[in-house]
Amino acid sequence: MDPNYIVERASGYHFRIAVPPNLRAKLGKREVWRSLKTKDRKTARFAVAPLYEKWSHIFATGIIPDEIEIVPETITDNAKRSGLTYRSDEDYLYAPIEKSIEAIFELKSATSGTGRRNKLETATHGGVVAAPGMTMTQALERYKELSPDKFMAYSDERDRYKRWRPFVQAAQAFTDVMGKVDVLKLKPKDCFIFKNALVEQVRAGKLKVETARKKIMWLRLIHTKVLECDAPELLPCPWDRITIDSNGAEKGKRKPFTENEIRIVRDKLINSEASKQVIALNLISMNTGATCKELTHLDSSDIFLDAPVPYIAVRPNAHRNRVKGNGSRIREIPLIGLALDEMKKFPDGFDEFRKNNGSEELSRISNVLIKSAVKDRTFYSYRHTMADRLRQSGCNDTLKDALLGHTTKGFSMYYGVGYTLQNKLEALQKALPEDA
Repeated sequence: MDPNYIVERASGYHFRIAVPPNLRAKLGKREVWRSLKTKDRKTARFAVAPLYEKWSHIFATGIIPDEIEIVPETITDNAKRSGLTYRSDEDYLYAPIEKSIEAIFELKSATSGTGRRNKLETATHGGVVAAPGMTMTQALERYKELSPDKFMAYSDERDRYKRWRPFVQAAQAFTDVMGKVDVLKLKPKDCFIFKNALVEQVRAGKLKVETARKKIMWLRLIHTKVLECDAPELLPCPWDRITIDSNGAEKGKRKPFTENEIRIVRDKLINSEASKQVIALNLISMNTGATCKELTHLDSSDIFLDAPVPYIAVRPNAHRNRVKGNGSRIREIPLIGLALDEMKKFPDGFDEFRKNNGSEELSRISNVLIKSAVKDRTFYSYRHTMADRLRQSGCNDTLKDALLGHTTKGFSMYYGVGYTLQNKLEALQKALPEDA
């Protein structure tokens, strides 16, 4: 007996044989597995012989035995292979007449000329089990199928994964609390149960209120899209009125540095053993408010050190096909003080971090150094500090937003040509301390 038919697992030896391609649709699987009920290899070699003979005969004749387990997963898989949408007997019974006739013709077309049917095929065509439900994880996969254009602008697979990750985490959080329930049967009261579980995590300090709110937002997006496309009769979405009231609780916004704290961090960086590029990137961010990726992926063509007002241009280039949000995030930022001094050391950009995960690597390295000097601050806190500096210096909101790449609420300055580099330079000179 060919030893390839005998497979050892933790529970003992098993018989395994591949199903011929022409029978996979009828059988509903690619391989047949059977336990040999022994952990002794010699005994297994004797036990495998009758199974091999039985399945070799089945494959030769094409007659499938009535021993396939009739469960929703097996039936729906078999229906897909037959080109059918599986429907239970109730689906046929309660569907409108036009839909019932359409389904029957589809079934007749798929089954004509198939000859004798085995138990699995009969169960599939007869709709003998209730149609399977859809778990939240399956709903997420369906949402992805229905939203191929979502995050399409992100050509890098890692970037797309980062954008999908909150959806995955929300679906997993729901499953952890509610189990693998059928989301097509979900009612508002079920959504309230999940919401209350999130609230308890917020109260226990395990979850921030904004994170909890966003989990509900992601679930609402997933569920609404699936219902709109696959079950519009179940609208409105049960998540529509589910919200978490913060009652004035902190939104979890990253805290800015005080001027004293930023000096402590600056001294820590300069005297550290970090690479010169790490130190330069931190010091440039301190004086510009630019984010990790805005700086790490600069190209030499984005750096203008000999201009009347030296500056960097945050924009798409050979190393990135987009900037976060595009629009207002595409901007020119004057270089002043330490930011200009450090940029002169790297006129071609930062090759140490100009790669797919470079911004995450810079953030990780920098945050270790920053938190060793000032607790509860991160690289992104430079951005909030710059916003505070500009605001406290009397800079108007539209100019502040032009420097940081924010969209100005209400009336916009962009009816005209916007602010010049000289306007921005003067705002930075007024906002930054003399030693910055």
